[in-house]
Amino acid sequence: MNISFIVPYSQRSFEKNNNRLLSVITAINGIPQTDIIIFDSSPKPANNLPHSNNIIYIHSPFKGKVYSPAFARNQAVKLSKSDYLFFIDVDLIVPSVLLNKLVSIAERLMSRSITAFEMYPCFYLTKETVFNNEKHLTKPKLIECLDSFMKGKNDIIENIALITSCLLINRQWFKQLKGFDETFIGHGGEDLELICRLTLHYQKGEIPIDFSHDKKTIHPANYEGFRRYLTQYSLEHLFEFNFFIHKWHPRPLTHKYHRQRKVNETLLQEKLQTLINTQCIAISSDQPISLNKGYRNWIQSLQQKYNWPLQTYPGLFHWQQDIVIKRYFWRKCRKLYVKPRLFFIDLIKKQVYKFSQKINRP
Repeated sequence: MNISFIVPYSQRSFEKNNNRLLSVITAINGIPQTDIIIFDSSPKPANNLPHSNNIIYIHSPFKGKVYSPAFARNQAVKLSKSDYLFFIDVDLIVPSVLLNKLVSIAERLMSRSITAFEMYPCFYLTKETVFNNEKHLTKPKLIECLDSFMKGKNDIIENIALITSCLLINRQWFKQLKGFDETFIGHGGEDLELICRLTLHYQKGEIPIDFSHDKKTIHPANYEGFRRYLTQYSLEHLFEFNFFIHKWHPRPLTHKYHRQRKVNETLLQEKLQTLINTQCIAISSDQPISLNKGYRNWIQSLQQKYNWPLQTYPGLFHWQQDIVIKRYFWRKCRKLYVKPRLFFIDLIKKQVYKFSQKINRP
């Protein structure tokens, strides 16, 4: 059993060197029965990178108007001859314990079904949080991050993503599904669309009616649509300390890569609705979890199972009561630009709340 780590890369304006790429390569290089395939779309090739027999490096400057992560990943996969693929991004700090278990996890998946896959969650660091050693995540550091978020704090962790592109997939099955959809260009959409296709062929319960709907919140207990359903595939990994950490970096809205997000969100909804209409669904033998009525209860029971009682650890549901919510002006501007409808809905709700508080004063 062999695994190819698929690493798409394009140098960003905020970095002066290739430290992000170098850090990831150093962290995953040398794991037995694996190789690394790097697809570099930068105008100039990355330099000062390690060379070994298990590293395949492709430099192909992207010639389109907007960078396409889907295209970069698909091109890298074409050079893989491994049984399984693991997709990893250069902004991540990796848990070495998990990576060393991936081969045995892949063997378990193969014994289950060619359609079986794993998806691992990711924490996003705050701008103020910097790890001294960014190559590996040790168990104490994993505990520190999870404990902070689960207590409902926001000093270390800014956000959580339970639905991520940190995927372990059978290579032949990936090819049968025709990989990432390259009609998504720029930021967002291509990974979610593939994950939804994967889950429709490897189900954990009935597909909800609102599957094409997307509601992402800071607290996963408030997810709706496909995010609520897909939580089943990754939440347990969180409590087993099998998660990644995303380093903070700027995301300028003026950059054409990020401006595509709104377009991709609309495209994603259309694609998912088409999937449902064509009933591209297979039956899985996994026991279903009732999420329509018992979603929040399921999260609470899973927390209890892993000794993270809700009374002490409300982070998946809400912030601590005494936490000061960081309201950055740039984030408001971003929401107005990317999601104007939600921006004005939230604004109206706040005004209604303030008015109700005023008239209810004694």
